[in-house]
Amino acid sequence: MKVFLNRGSIVIEEDNAGSMKAIEERLRDLRVFRREDGSGEGHYENLFSLPLPNKILTMPGFASRIIGGISAEGYAKIVDGRIPMPDPDYFEAVGSCDGLFRDTAVRAIMSCGGTVCIPHSFGFARMATAIIRAFGSKDLAMRGTPLSLVVSSDQDSARYLHARLMVEMPERDVGLSIGHSLVDSDDVIVTDYGSMCDLPLTAVGVVVAQITDSMELALEPVSSVRNAARWGILATFEGGDRIREPILCEGLFGPVVASATHADAVADGSALKVSVHWIRMKQPSYAWNASFRFMESVAMTENPDFCETVAGIISKTPDDMGAICCCANLAIAERIAKAYSEKEQSDIPVSDRRMKVRDRRNLFTGIENGTVRKAIVTADILPPPSEHRVVILATCGGAEVADWRIPTGKPRFPGESAHVFTFENGWDFHNGRPGHLAIRDGDRRKRFGNMGFFQDFQDPSRLTFLI
Repeated sequence: MKVFLNRGSIVIEEDNAGSMKAIEERLRDLRVFRREDGSGEGHYENLFSLPLPNKILTMPGFASRIIGGISAEGYAKIVDGRIPMPDPDYFEAVGSCDGLFRDTAVRAIMSCGGTVCIPHSFGFARMATAIIRAFGSKDLAMRGTPLSLVVSSDQDSARYLHARLMVEMPERDVGLSIGHSLVDSDDVIVTDYGSMCDLPLTAVGVVVAQITDSMELALEPVSSVRNAARWGILATFEGGDRIREPILCEGLFGPVVASATHADAVADGSALKVSVHWIRMKQPSYAWNASFRFMESVAMTENPDFCETVAGIISKTPDDMGAICCCANLAIAERIAKAYSEKEQSDIPVSDRRMKVRDRRNLFTGIENGTVRKAIVTADILPPPSEHRVVILATCGGAEVADWRIPTGKPRFPGESAHVFTFENGWDFHNGRPGHLAIRDGDRRKRFGNMGFFQDFQDPSRLTFLI
């Protein structure tokens, strides 16, 4: 048996039919579940194929699994056809870093590709910068692959990453390719999964990509990059346990080579300790067990004193702590903004997707660098707030609302904490059964518990820790 390793694929050759059948059985767990459009049904698809009776073709990320499994029996010949990567420059990559981030970045770089799980406080852009800096553009050009790709989940995130990487790497030429927008570069290019096909993928030597909840859209474009070392990065609070499609991510990028959780970062002093405060909502003037979106709108807009409660929390938050209010939709955001204006006799910035791209980008830049201390947002593209210590979740969503709306900055002094406010709909029970909102309350509570956050109930009139 021969195993041919390439950057784009792995080929297993075996002339004996019996041995070939045994190998195929070993690879049976290399499959993913595909859901049908518009339904919960689906089917399993193998992540390997048999182009010929004596050949098996599979994804390059399974190299360690193949070598450690099939070749462990001692009769496999390994033919490594991968173009060697240049020696990484660790000082250039993490010379100015320390602690847990440095250790995690070094492990990721040493592995020359793989899946990396980091706390939100590390930041995708910062980890991508470390990996790209480890491999100089001249060294990559000598192997015929001068380009480094940073791949985001969507175009709005790509614009944000482009602006961030130009600040992080002023010595590198950082371009942008999304849709019909192009800032050309022969060094580093930021793009999204849908725009990768417009780039010369044969000239790419390094790929650093965001791992999302659904990696199906990434399968074809990432697999088309055949000469590059690939890193998939997931920013999460729980480490590798949070990967939704671990087999697919392993096939695209490789196994988990470095992982750190939010709890690890808190212990290291590089992340804030987070406390979640629940506030019980009063029953709306009318409500019934209708659709979730309708119930959410009723719970927020028809609830006595809800907007005033949220506006009061924003008002009580000192400017040095900063407050971000995340709303379910623009109607709720505008009501909260109106309540705040009546209380403080001043306006508060409100963002939504109808804003011009430039205006929204300026607002998000102000939130990111801390010049905007209080704001109300409705768009999911806002990066996790790092300069603010209070986040208000004015939404009834489930576990998904906790994935990015958590303060991620470093503590400015020992013991500093961040505070997240969320709302419980204890009234949403019908004939003893929880309704849409109560179910999602339970999902959020479980998610926060898995993150290791402290949770309690608070009276919004007695938030002394904000003073």
